[in-house]
Amino acid sequence: MSLARSLQNSGSDIVIEEDLANIFGRCRISPHREREFRDIVGKNHSSTLSSALGLTLEDGPGPTVIRGLTQAPYLAMVIQSSLLTFIHEKSSLAAAIVQIFEREADEADSSQHRRAVPSQEGIFGVFRACEDQTSAYNWKGLILAVATTLDISEPDALEPIPSIVLQGAVHTFPLVQSLPDDRIVLIDTHEGAGACCLLVCVLGLTVLVRKHDHENSLVERQFGSGNNHVVLDLRDKSLTWIGTQSTLEIRQPSITLLSVSDNEPLLVLKSESDEVAIDATYKQPARGYGRKILEHECSTEAGREALIHELSLLALAFAAILSQHLYTRPRSAFYDNTPKDSKEATTEGMSSRGQLSRHEQSNEGLRCQVPEYGLIRSARFLFNEPSLSLDLVEGHRIVFSRQPLNSMMDMPRSISLMLDQNPPKVFTKEDAWRNMLKKVRYLSIVLLTFAFVKDLEDSSDLPLSLSLGPLGQGDLMNSWNNWDGRSNIWIPEDCWFLVLARLLVGHKGAIDSTSTCLVSDRGWSIFLSTFGDADPWFTDAGHVVVRKGIPCRGGVRKHSVSDGPGGGFGENWQVVHTAGQGESLRCLDAVYPSKPLCGDRHGSFLVNLRFSLQTPARKDVRRTGWKEDVGKETETRRTGYRELFAALWGVQRTEGCQHESSELTLPL
Repeated sequence: MSLARSLQNSGSDIVIEEDLANIFGRCRISPHREREFRDIVGKNHSSTLSSALGLTLEDGPGPTVIRGLTQAPYLAMVIQSSLLTFIHEKSSLAAAIVQIFEREADEADSSQHRRAVPSQEGIFGVFRACEDQTSAYNWKGLILAVATTLDISEPDALEPIPSIVLQGAVHTFPLVQSLPDDRIVLIDTHEGAGACCLLVCVLGLTVLVRKHDHENSLVERQFGSGNNHVVLDLRDKSLTWIGTQSTLEIRQPSITLLSVSDNEPLLVLKSESDEVAIDATYKQPARGYGRKILEHECSTEAGREALIHELSLLALAFAAILSQHLYTRPRSAFYDNTPKDSKEATTEGMSSRGQLSRHEQSNEGLRCQVPEYGLIRSARFLFNEPSLSLDLVEGHRIVFSRQPLNSMMDMPRSISLMLDQNPPKVFTKEDAWRNMLKKVRYLSIVLLTFAFVKDLEDSSDLPLSLSLGPLGQGDLMNSWNNWDGRSNIWIPEDCWFLVLARLLVGHKGAIDSTSTCLVSDRGWSIFLSTFGDADPWFTDAGHVVVRKGIPCRGGVRKHSVSDGPGGGFGENWQVVHTAGQGESLRCLDAVYPSKPLCGDRHGSFLVNLRFSLQTPARKDVRRTGWKEDVGKETETRRTGYRELFAALWGVQRTEGCQHESSELTLPL
C-alpha cells in the first residue's frame, strides 16, 4: 500500500506500471547500458522552492525509478519508456501502447479471464513519471551518434517509430533475445530508423541498416557485432520500389519475424489505415536553439554559415526595434466587451480582426523596460555567437525602423544576393524567404523572452520544442500581426512566461493562462520571479526563472502551480491617496504575513498566500464604515504568486533621493 501511494503521488500508477512491465520487461537490457543508466539516473538533487509552503524542486529518481533499480522487469520498462518519451510525444505514444494492449486482449484465449486494458491517461502518467525521473540521461548524444553513422540529418534521426513497427518490436525482440541464432526481425520503413537502431542497441542486439535512396543505391551500416538480429530497410520517403522502377507513393511500414533455419515468416505485421500515428517531439537545448531553427531553414551547404549569420542579425534587429514599442498592460485589460460566444472572440481576448481593446486605445501604461545587455546576452546564448552585438545590426535597425515587419516584408538585399549565389534546393527564392521570415519573426520573440530570464546560464540544457507554431497564439504575435510599425504594442505581465512555457511543453501541451505561476515538463520547471520567498523590492517585473526539477510537497509531485481561489481586494485594501492631494510618504497600515495555504487539484498545486492588515481607526483614514472608537481591526487578504506578479507589472520603481522632507503632492 505504501508503494501504491508513493507511485500515485508521483503521477504514476502501480497497476499500470505492472501492465507496462509485462510488455517492456520481456526484453533484457544491455549490461553496459544498464550500468551506465543506473549511475546517471540514480543521483538525486533537491532544492527549496518555497520554505513557507514546503515546496521543493526534485531532480532525480522517484518511486518509479527507485523500484526499477531493484527489479529487472521494471528497470527494463523505465529505460525503454525513457528512450521512447525522449523521441515521441507522450500522448500519442500512450495511445499506440493502448492499441497494443487491445490487440493482445482480442487475441487472447476466450477461456481466460480478460484483463482490463489500461487507459491512455494512466499510461501517459507512467511515461511522464519515467521522463521526469530520468531526464538526466543523455539520449540526445546517443541518437546523434546514430545519425552520424547512418549519415542522416538530426531531424530525420528524431523521427517517430511507426506504430506498427513499435507493436511488432514489443512482440518480436524478446523472441530474438531468447533464440538469437534462429530468429531474425526484418523491418521495412521510411522513418524512425534512428529510434529503432537505438532501441535495438539498448537491448544488446545487432542491427544492420540498409539505406536505400532515390537513385536505387544501397548503403549498409551495422550497429553491434556478430550475426544480425535485426535488418532494417530504410526507404526514401517519397518512393516505393518495384524492381528498378519507382512511384511517388509512400511504402507502408512493416515488420516480419523470420525463422533463420527455414527462412519462413513466423509473424508479419503491416501498417493499416486506421493505425494510431505517433508524433515526435523535436526538442533542442536552449543554448544554440535559434541557430538550430535557422539550420533547418538553410538547405544548401554552400554559403550556409553566412546566411545563418545574416538571419541571426535580422532576428536581433527585429527584437531591438520591437523593444522600443512595448508597453505594459495587465492581462485583464486584453479582454474587450466582445461576448464570449462571439465568433470573433479569441483565446487571447482580442478580436479575430486584431482590433485593439478599449484599454489599448488609451495612452495609459508603462514602457516595458527591455534590458539592452539582456537582449545582447540572449542573442549570443540562442545563436551561440559570442560576437553578436547591437552595433552589428544598426544598419538593419535604421532601414526597418517604423516598418511593420510583417509577413509581406520585402527581402533584404543581402539575403537576396546570398540566395542568388546558392539557390534553395526545394523552394523558389521567394518561398524560401517567406519561410525564413516566419522563423525570424518567431525567433525575435524568443530573443526578447530570454532577455527576461534570470540566471540565463542555468537554462542552457532546457529542452525547447523546435515547433514554433504555438507562439503564433501568443499576445505579442497577435499584436505584431496588426502593427503599423509606429504605435505602441501592449503586452500582459505573463507574456514572456507563456512563450517559454509553450516552448517547453510543445505543440500538444495545454497551459492555463489565467492563474498558472509554474509549469514543469521533462524534468524542468519555469516559474514567475515572484514565486517562493522573493522580496518584491528585489523582484524584476516580467522576469521568469528556469530551474531543473519537478515541484514536490510531502512526496506529492505535480507539473504546475496555480493561484488558489479567494483573491481580490476588500474595502480596507483600496488606495488611500488620490491624484492632486498633498501627502507624506509613510506606511499607513501594517501588513503581516500569515500562514499560507497549499492544496492540489488534478495535476496542479493550488497556492494561497495570506496577509493580515491591522489598521487603527482614525478620522483621517478615508474609508467608509469606520468608527473612531473601534480600536484596531484585522482583515486577512488572500493572494497568489500570479496576482503579485501582475501587481508588479504596472509599477515603476523610483530612484532614491536626498529630499529632507517626505511631503509631496501626487501628480494628476
